[in-house]
Amino acid sequence: MRTLCADMFCTVDGLAAGRESAAYFGYSGPDLDAWVAEQVARPQVMLMGAATYRAMATIVGSADDPGSARMNDLPKVVFSRTLEPPLTWSNTTLVSLDLASAVPAMKAEDGDPLRLIGSLSVLRSLLRLGLVDRLRLLLFP
Repeated sequence: MRTLCADMFCTVDGLAAGRESAAYFGYSGPDLDAWVAEQVARPQVMLMGAATYRAMATIVGSADDPGSARMNDLPKVVFSRTLEPPLTWSNTTLVSLDLASAVPAMKAEDGDPLRLIGSLSVLRSLLRLGLVDRLRLLLFP
């Protein structure tokens, strides 16, 4: 059975929306870059919602650095009822089923661990459903 880990970057006072702010809330550096690279290097299936997909596909999909190349190679699943196939980001599957049925089925399959990135509304739903096995909060000032 697969596990589901959710990574959430947020500020100490609870801000977790990053679309309008600088990457890593403006606090990137060698230690954080190394941690992110380590996480991306691990086997995984990246899960996300539509808003995170749109942002990441635009930023990472056309980048040529090693971290972006790795993310482009990883299998990705987007939960959305608004996106239409075909999706432009390589190795991405669109799932329009509700999380309550789709995620338990994915967890029951053999394969690499599942990792949710960003996607606040998806995270809230998964937490309410009790489907997150591990929640990692990365706190910024």
